[in-house]
Amino acid sequence: MLVRSGVGKIRLIDFDQVSLSSLNRHATAVQADVGTPKVTAMKKAFRSIAPWVEVDARVELFQEDAAEELLSGNPDYVIDAIDNINTKLALLKFCYDHKIPVISSMGAGAKADPSRVQISDISETFGRCRHSAGSRLFILLSRYYMSNTTDSA
Repeated sequence: MLVRSGVGKIRLIDFDQVSLSSLNRHATAVQADVGTPKVTAMKKAFRSIAPWVEVDARVELFQEDAAEELLSGNPDYVIDAIDNINTKLALLKFCYDHKIPVISSMGAGAKADPSRVQISDISETFGRCRHSAGSRLFILLSRYYMSNTTDSA
């Protein structure tokens, strides 16, 4: 966990609440957290683990027009776990344009084979099929940056 590894400041951005049906996917939420914002539950858990870490918990939906403010403060990294492809695309474009490194989850729902986990540039992911979230995202990013490159040339 990042808060155990020496991170001094972490910003959490999520609009959603902990639900009973999603408890199995939360490493820090417990049944008492059901109905509370995910970031609030995480902040509480992080404080019990590492009270010295500054946790900035924002109950907000990431939106492109708010990206500048939400990602202010010169972050070292952005960790993306967004499951909506258009929102994920907006985040990745913003981070790319502002040279912020991103660690992104490309949808591992119902997958149980840890050998399929890959750490690489999105353009180098193995097993890209046209139906995977990573593949769709790669295509959209390619179109965006190819059109912006040709427009400015």
